[in-house]
Amino acid sequence: MMAATLYKTTADTKSIDKITGAEIIAPDIEIKAFESVSILTPVFVLAYNAAYLRANYIYVSDFAKWYYITDMSVDTAGRIFLRCSIDVRQTFGVAFIHCPAIITRAENIGKPTLYPDSQLPVHPNKKNITSIIMPETSSSFTGDGDTCYLLTCIGGEPTE
Repeated sequence: MMAATLYKTTADTKSIDKITGAEIIAPDIEIKAFESVSILTPVFVLAYNAAYLRANYIYVSDFAKWYYITDMSVDTAGRIFLRCSIDVRQTFGVAFIHCPAIITRAENIGKPTLYPDSQLPVHPNKKNITSIIMPETSSSFTGDGDTCYLLTCIGGEPTE
């Protein structure tokens, strides 16, 4: 048996904090994994309670992970099956917030995008992306000797 808390949240899925303002449906309930369980997309089984059917979010303390409830079913034996999907933002949100990083976001391919992304499909009429050469990321961003990361996000279509 594992301990979990069921929630009803209306927070945007893109936010890191989905629990502020969330309604707690059931704190500290006992759940079981259904057969072999995937940490990313687990299926949990719990005893039927009509109030649980309102939940759309769950924290599983044994895994220390937050999950969206993507599907719910009830069997004739009076059990609820919760099919879940990990919420990476909530699960690792504190680590994201406390990670030293420079984060750049480019809405368009091309200017002013200065960071190449080899996974990005390039528009057929705009086959070049201007890039800059970055030194090896190290203590240069924070000065405290810790390793740093550079996160770039790019999307959209070229405007030029």
